[in-house]
Amino acid sequence: MAIDRKNFIWVGTIKGASEIDLNSFNPQNPKITSFFHDINDPNSLSSDATRGIHIDHKGTVWIMTYGGGINRFIGDVDKGNFSFKNYKVKTSGNSISSNFNYNMSQDKDLNYWITSEEGLNKLRFQGNNYEDPKFTNYYSDKTDISTISSNTTLHTWHDKHGVLWVATQDGFNKFNAAKETFKRFTKDEGLSNTFVYSITEDINNDVW
Repeated sequence: MAIDRKNFIWVGTIKGASEIDLNSFNPQNPKITSFFHDINDPNSLSSDATRGIHIDHKGTVWIMTYGGGINRFIGDVDKGNFSFKNYKVKTSGNSISSNFNYNMSQDKDLNYWITSEEGLNKLRFQGNNYEDPKFTNYYSDKTDISTISSNTTLHTWHDKHGVLWVATQDGFNKFNAAKETFKRFTKDEGLSNTFVYSITEDINNDVW
């Protein structure tokens, strides 16, 4: 769930996504518009099983799906145009690692970080208008403790100092951007359970 710059709230569900106009919101009769995957329309939402929603630095809406990759909204709400640019796995390389995605965030360098069922993804556009996307995929390697602890990545958090933290189903990780390595935190470091859904930071800069 997220609110865009036009004061519309975007909601993801397991049966499509919806946007609600908060500018003239009436709880007795809310103005809700829903949109769905259309097998005959390549510009429709890629899957009805939506997970995370992210509003980027330009105010663009992104929707993560479970099975359809990620979607960048290219339509116009005011005109009733709900079109999307979809990013899915490609056999040719330079693509997202999985079509099953949960969460997206951005760091101070405007890189997009996307969690998935098959690794962590960094997305950077070479152009100023979403041209030339470049994906970097990070995978777990049981023989290398400097890699991410699990390929099932669930959530990302950027702390006050710009450090990326990644929640997975096998602990959480601190990313070293200079070395592109990960520090793993599991039961050995005191976690009660290694299935970590979410990360946040309090006013004392402690990570939870």
